[in-house]
Amino acid sequence: MPEVDTVKNHFRAKEAMVIAATAVVGMFLLLLLYLGLSRFYNAKEVESLIEGANASDQSYSVVIHNGLTGSYSFSVN
Repeated sequence: MPEVDTVKNHFRAKEAMVIAATAVVGMFLLLLLYLGLSRFYNAKEVESLIEGANASDQSYSVVIHNGLTGSYSFSVN
């Protein structure tokens, strides 16, 4: 019954491809989630720092290092 073995091997190969594709899509979605959350929380943090500096009449500088993640440097002068 070589035909049965061929069908089984084909099914196993297809199953492995589905698992691999699912893993790749899952990792991509996790990356998007990480980038979105990083950018959101960094923007909120910068906003809070700026409001605090303005409330106490301090001068400040903000440098955004990465527009994708929103990583930044904040310093009060």
